[in-house]
Amino acid sequence: MQAFKFRQLQAEQGDKRVQLERVIDILTNRRLYCSPYNELNDPMEGYFHALAHDRSGFSALKRMIEEITTLQSKYRICSLSSNCKSHLVWAHYANGFRGVAIELDIMKKVNFIEEVEYSDGRDLGEYDPAGNLDDLTRKVLLTKYKEWKYEREIRIIQEGEPGRTTFYALQNPPKAVYFGTNVDPLEREEIVDVCANLGIPTYDMRLLGYKITYRINRESGESSVLPFRAR
Repeated sequence: MQAFKFRQLQAEQGDKRVQLERVIDILTNRRLYCSPYNELNDPMEGYFHALAHDRSGFSALKRMIEEITTLQSKYRICSLSSNCKSHLVWAHYANGFRGVAIELDIMKKVNFIEEVEYSDGRDLGEYDPAGNLDDLTRKVLLTKYKEWKYEREIRIIQEGEPGRTTFYALQNPPKAVYFGTNVDPLEREEIVDVCANLGIPTYDMRLLGYKITYRINRESGESSVLPFRAR
């Protein structure tokens, strides 16, 4: 499965090299950071809706909610996208086209890798005592409101340990790195050098015309990046 990890490069605050070093870490160590669900950028992560059949089921429903909440806290998530050409994804997750997209070849359903579904809400329906709580928890973590559909998100979900950083080890090396149109030339040059040593091809994204369509050019040694407001 083809997927892209978008990363910003220019930190808004603090050490500006932190973001750059995180990109280099992905490339050299072949791993992806996975965060707790409540550290993601959607404030509705983890929320869901469920019903009890009658009053007698309220206590069981309450226990289910508590158990799903506990299960959610043990998982760690890495967010990827299947779309390298989305204007919004580049703007939101690569710091206004100043970052990169790292192309990956991942194995679907290995360590629970799935595409996110988009809907009007996370409705689990009526509480079923025989239901698998782990499956319900993963359903919650793999469903987002339809406003996020442009992301075409793929999620890696795996268990983590409290107080320890969780990484997902890539089975295959990164396939390529794509630079945003507003990337800093010095940061770009440093990543190009790292990729050259690792045998990873690099490409520039180009914006062509008012509609902001894309053309991908093979790295040629000279920047082929056009201005953001290309005409």
